[in-house]
Amino acid sequence: MENLSIKYANKINKYTKKNGLEFEKMRLGIEIFLINVSKLLIVISISYILNLFFFTLIIISSFCFIRRTAFGLHAMNSIVCTVVTIAAFVITPYISKYIMLNNYMVLLLFTISILILYKYAPSDTEARPILGEKLRRNLRRDSLLSGCTLSLLALVIDNGNIKTLITLGTLMECISIHPLIYKICGRRYKNYEKYEN
Repeated sequence: MENLSIKYANKINKYTKKNGLEFEKMRLGIEIFLINVSKLLIVISISYILNLFFFTLIIISSFCFIRRTAFGLHAMNSIVCTVVTIAAFVITPYISKYIMLNNYMVLLLFTISILILYKYAPSDTEARPILGEKLRRNLRRDSLLSGCTLSLLALVIDNGNIKTLITLGTLMECISIHPLIYKICGRRYKNYEKYEN
């Protein structure tokens, strides 16, 4: 991916004329984009082969709907990330076919999820500290709104599989922002404090 990102960055740079750090930022952004697209293609391909494409799409959508403002833990390397991504977005949808959550269970799991979002969102990483109290407050508010929106959607949807997938996708994202998962993975929590203190 690094070689490919250099190739694309050089092509783009014929028009943008960036150099030094600016060029490196552009190249790194392209590399991250290519890595994420390749992982997504792997997950989508596996889910399609296993006849889980629709289920995978729902769980990824609910996960990402909250993650865009709550953020959360990232794997330390691409291989671990790919394995965890496959487990989360292929194995979980497969298992979910045998789990049927009723509205009481959905309400309980969303209550737990929303409490986690209220207490811990947004959750940063060493590489991407979230600086500024106002920004963190706005991200927390948006995360809570996203969580409440998904909870209402899961409660009103009549399809048990979709209800379960929305709930599990939300719960997985909430687990990724909890300090306990950071501790288990040996990662530093509240990284912004290092810069703001």
